[in-house]
Amino acid sequence: MQLRENWQNTCNQHFERAQRPERIAEEIQKATKALIVAGSQTRDEKLR
Repeated sequence: MQLRENWQNTCNQHFERAQRPERIAEEIQKATKALIVAGSQTRDEKLR
């Protein structure tokens, strides 16, 4: 039982690390989209 818990803890850490780049990429994409939207709204207001 202890061996199984140790194995799960070890594997989960590696799995979480492997998932991080995807999460980081998603966060960057969200932030970029938000900046683009904010920038276009600002531009639209200046054009009015």
